[in-house]
Amino acid sequence: MKSAVVNHREAWSRLKLIYPDDTWFGGTHLEENKPRLMRMLGDIAVWHPPGSRARVMDVGCFNGFMPYLLGQLGYETAGIDALSLKQVPERTRIMGEANAPFYEANFNRLDPFDAIPKGTYDVAILGEVIEHILNHPVGLVRSIGGLLKPGGRLILTTPNPSTLGNSLRVLRGQPISWAMPSLPPCRSWMAEAGSFRTRGSTTGNMHLKTCFN
Repeated sequence: MKSAVVNHREAWSRLKLIYPDDTWFGGTHLEENKPRLMRMLGDIAVWHPPGSRARVMDVGCFNGFMPYLLGQLGYETAGIDALSLKQVPERTRIMGEANAPFYEANFNRLDPFDAIPKGTYDVAILGEVIEHILNHPVGLVRSIGGLLKPGGRLILTTPNPSTLGNSLRVLRGQPISWAMPSLPPCRSWMAEAGSFRTRGSTTGNMHLKTCFN
């Protein structure tokens, strides 16, 4: 892994370089999601400045791009995903760059994180994942809370149904997410899990933050 940096722009440039043969993910996908990802990094930096070695867990890490970014910024990071290393082979290389451990977990299980030490992370990220949970989103949020230290923070983003694109999908009778026809009632179940603040986005997602005591 290259030396950690405290500059978000440089970390982003390094991230783009690790996808030389994947022009869609390393190009189109990352650029479309850059505002959302940078907003999350900005929130983390307010609570724990880059280089602080704060511990950040990415729940739904896919190929490890967010742990890579966090590692470049000097955080201790790890990732969880339902897809195995066999299904996403590039994850080993990318998360290895960040010295980030990986945990495989089924997010629809009653206790999906039973193999992960509890109360050890300062921040958890749940980015564009909650809309895929078929069984009990409240239970998943509470399980994530169990991974956090007292006062730990969860950042959650999910597709925003009020954007023009998603509104057109609703009018056409199309789902706005991959796994369910509508969003769960975010305010009610987030209130059960912990106090929260929400910040809407016109770029396609909702951005929620909660603190677990």
